[in-house]
Amino acid sequence: MSANPIFIGGFRSGTTLLINLLGMHSNLAPWFETKSLCEALRWMHVIKNPANKNFENNYTTPAEATGFSQEAVRQRMLGHIEHTFARIDGAKPSGKAHHEKYPIGFDCIRYSKETACAALTDWAKTTSVKSDYDTVCHATRHLITTLGEKQCQAFNRPVWINKTPEIVRFSKELRDAMGPCKIIYLVRNGLNVVASARKLGWGNIESLAFNWKTLFEYTRDAMRDDSGNYLELRYEDLISNPQDTLDKVFAFCGQRLDGEGIVKSYRQHFSNNAFNLSRIETTGNLSPEDIIKFNAIAGKLQTELGYTS
Repeated sequence: MSANPIFIGGFRSGTTLLINLLGMHSNLAPWFETKSLCEALRWMHVIKNPANKNFENNYTTPAEATGFSQEAVRQRMLGHIEHTFARIDGAKPSGKAHHEKYPIGFDCIRYSKETACAALTDWAKTTSVKSDYDTVCHATRHLITTLGEKQCQAFNRPVWINKTPEIVRFSKELRDAMGPCKIIYLVRNGLNVVASARKLGWGNIESLAFNWKTLFEYTRDAMRDDSGNYLELRYEDLISNPQDTLDKVFAFCGQRLDGEGIVKSYRQHFSNNAFNLSRIETTGNLSPEDIIKFNAIAGKLQTELGYTS
């Protein structure tokens, strides 16, 4: 594993495409999605910031294991492990649009479900005895490190790179647990994000606009005092100029530049039209009233980022 763990996040912004491309690099073991880790980090956040408990409770899944007792957190983590492996096995839907096709896949976990559950059991043994911040932090570091090393072993590659959309929101907790981390945030035109997410049934305009805005602002704020380890990318740049965008990521991560070779291979795998420029502007299912609702919540950020509101 490299000196700095690498995490990628973003809200319906092309992170699955990005990690599939990065995972074609010979040194990088792609690792996605690990929503169970988000629940451990969320608990760390609540322990340190108890005033945020109700807010975070709104984002916990599965919903039946509510609250932030050690057992509730463990149950949610187990639920995510089971759901992820069910998606990988085809027993659960991927949650992706029909046009999305990737060389590695929608999820990529190469260790077994039994390995994941054993690592969770070790985490739970430690945190059931004592649940202060430092203990949970240490247990979470061990959990992430153990599973990351298993992923590297499965790929026979030295460096893992984790993509889980929400995980970067907990960058402060990640740094407490793992030390310095490389955080990559992929942002996309908020109107396009909301249009795409609503089409998949992820929520209404207001909730989707809030999630797009909040995930980005939380991540940027968490990395404000560590800007050298933070990289913001645009989905639009990834689609229109994939080679340079990938090489920017490789340079940021201290890896050999291989954007040209990866883009060529990706196009050969799918087609010369693999990077579909038409996806950059896709707000067709939003009405003027929808856009007004979006702007009331996230219009300021949309404008600050240079997107049309």
